[in-house]
Amino acid sequence: MELSRSAHVDTFARDALPPFELWPTLEFTIPEVQYPERLNAAVELLDRAVETFGPDRDAVILGDGTRWSYGELQRRANQVAQVLTEDLGV
Repeated sequence: MELSRSAHVDTFARDALPPFELWPTLEFTIPEVQYPERLNAAVELLDRAVETFGPDRDAVILGDGTRWSYGELQRRANQVAQVLTEDLGV
């Protein structure tokens, strides 16, 4: 199977950024922004939202009225993670 791009390539950020030498130096020295080198973003974002807001609060509301709570979103994310790690070895 040959893979090819199937979506618009968005170059806005690349085209709008200043030259590299003008980028600010980012220093993450305060404890609140120190994270390990490898980070599981789902844990940091989704699991913390479940802890903060509870599993029953709406997390996603689609245009057709479909609603997913944080708990449902977490359950689905865990299903995807399980397939990726256990079935596909990612």
